[in-house]
Amino acid sequence: MRQVEAGDVAELGELERVEHLGPGAETRQVVEGTAGVERPPLVPQAAVLGDQLPGGLVGSAHARTLQPLRTRRSTEFPAGLAAVLAVGGPLLSFALRRGAQVSELGYHPGFADLTSAAGLGELVQGLLLTGAYPVLTWLPFLLAGMAIGRLDLHATATRVRLAASGAVLAAASYAASLLLMGPLGGYRRIIAHLPDVTTPEQVDLAARSTAGLVPTTDPGFLLTTAGHSGAPLEIWATSGLAMLIIGVALIVADRVGVLLLPLSSIGALALTSYAGHIVVIYLLGLDGMIQLLTLYLYLPLLVLIGVTMLVTTVWRQLLGRGPLEWVLHKAGTAVGDLARS
Repeated sequence: MRQVEAGDVAELGELERVEHLGPGAETRQVVEGTAGVERPPLVPQAAVLGDQLPGGLVGSAHARTLQPLRTRRSTEFPAGLAAVLAVGGPLLSFALRRGAQVSELGYHPGFADLTSAAGLGELVQGLLLTGAYPVLTWLPFLLAGMAIGRLDLHATATRVRLAASGAVLAAASYAASLLLMGPLGGYRRIIAHLPDVTTPEQVDLAARSTAGLVPTTDPGFLLTTAGHSGAPLEIWATSGLAMLIIGVALIVADRVGVLLLPLSSIGALALTSYAGHIVVIYLLGLDGMIQLLTLYLYLPLLVLIGVTMLVTTVWRQLLGRGPLEWVLHKAGTAVGDLARS
């Protein structure tokens, strides 16, 4: 049986994002037409967790068996590059977008961009730097996952060090942001320059409302750790949290084993599970979602998680790899065969 992995935890977190089925204060903000998120984001953590093992999203027990590359150089390169891009990517995106006419959620590609050289150039720039959740903002998470996957994750000492290192990285990043934004004047600077922002809470709301892009209205936003802001310290902090989750999840999984079968089944069918809950949201519609969240708070989320666990567990036991994982596996295998020929 496939051992439960930290990526399985991340999939549950993805089901509970505010624009999906998370209730509470976020529900009131949806009703009022805003989109603030108070809890730490799991999107970047899922990127790290999903990339930590060679199998990725293929959903195969054999593919996800740990095969670490136990050389110091093989781990140091992706880890070092991740650290550099965590700073360089947001800074470059901030510089290119400052003064440009872009929407609040950044550049969104369209088919018209494929019809001209200028459109293709804008498409590439949008995907890499200026679009919603740009590639260079996400690469640090993927590279961190690659570095972690090359560790000897079978060893208890490695798991403990990974969890401890992640806790230190996250705590240091959050502490640095608190210091820079608070006593050293980051919040005051932003509030002084933006007439519509009057409190630190509104600053954080503005920072996390741009889908992985640091707001360009003031450089002070580069110092935040607000969720989904895409700021350097936020990338480091969420990477640290992902490391902590991976280390703890691997340690705990050895002790509870089969009890985590439903959770590991969601992880094995992560792509199918995520796509499935998007279909559910589409079928409910915005009005239906708001009504459910207003009346029942966490109940829709709990029902979704329970049904997802049941369906993925039964599917996995009877059929093995999930449908979308099967497609991804076939595509990856075909590309690999082509490269080797």
